[in-house]
Amino acid sequence: MYRQRNTVRKVYNGRLGLDYELSTKTTLGVLLSTFSNLFIMDAVNYSNISINGALDTAITINNEEEHPINNYAANLNLFHSFKPDQKLSLNLDYVYYKDANLTDYNNNYYNGFGGFMYQTVTQSSKTTPITFWVGSADYTGKLGKKIDMEAGLKTTYSTFETDVWLQEKLQSNWVRDANLSAIYHLKENINAGYITISTQLAKKTSAKVGVRYEHTKSNLGSALQKNIVDRKYGNWFPSLFISQTLTENQSLNFSFVRRITRPTFNNMAPFVYFVDPNTFFSGNPALQPSISNAVKGDYLLKRFLFSIGYTYETDPITNFAPRIDAATNKHILAAENQDNKKSVNLTLSLSNKITPWWR
Repeated sequence: MYRQRNTVRKVYNGRLGLDYELSTKTTLGVLLSTFSNLFIMDAVNYSNISINGALDTAITINNEEEHPINNYAANLNLFHSFKPDQKLSLNLDYVYYKDANLTDYNNNYYNGFGGFMYQTVTQSSKTTPITFWVGSADYTGKLGKKIDMEAGLKTTYSTFETDVWLQEKLQSNWVRDANLSAIYHLKENINAGYITISTQLAKKTSAKVGVRYEHTKSNLGSALQKNIVDRKYGNWFPSLFISQTLTENQSLNFSFVRRITRPTFNNMAPFVYFVDPNTFFSGNPALQPSISNAVKGDYLLKRFLFSIGYTYETDPITNFAPRIDAATNKHILAAENQDNKKSVNLTLSLSNKITPWWR
């Protein structure tokens, strides 16, 4: 299979911000932003079907696509300094994001000798407006002469409604495919809190330890099927950083971090995009978040750095993993969770000053 594509993309951005000093220690700010991304494509796709090595059917797909994306965001923030080393920051964010995609497919079928057989006309559409509300509070201060603390709370509430449909033109009437058409609703709420403490354990030893807790509640359903996804789960995410100075020119660093990677709404939102009549991209509402645990050690000697790290990730997300639907014999590409992923990283680097202005 191969394709010829003619594309046009127009992008517009705008930002307007204002900070106002309520007092010498307090600042109130507001930021408004927007962007518009319009993508238009005319393409011709060529696909061949062979049986026992001989060409059986050739398909030419004339493909027209319109894909506008619009985003509007507002931020309200307040910053207050109690003391030079004691500060509080408050933020409230609102984001509206709308992704729409209308695609026409004119499929022309030819036999193995190049003779025209028939034509089918299909059309797919996806409209996904997403709304986010995010509130956060972050505090920095000192617990002692050698102990610094950071702490905060954050809550995120998001919703989307995906209207996806596929229809085929039969004679002069459009007939919608009920198996690939529906309206889906998602509601998700994430609440989190964290605390981090940095301290000087000894003259040449420093440490930073932290922990974050997140609780997630999400529900995805449609008018015909409720609770396609209904999850409630919490996770702890500890972190540890230790630095040891050996000599004036040598030091050791060690770190451990646990992280979460959530599936994007674009991967989760049900949609269908056809490459040809037998191959298409699809969303996967059953995607799970992945959790990774990473350890890393660094050795620094003057300008030389040696680093080694190991990461173990459960349920890693692979974009557009291929599979064959046994019932329809269709080739489907969708994001999927794999069992696990293990990686080892080795880094060797040396910085050198070539000239006074070039390192």
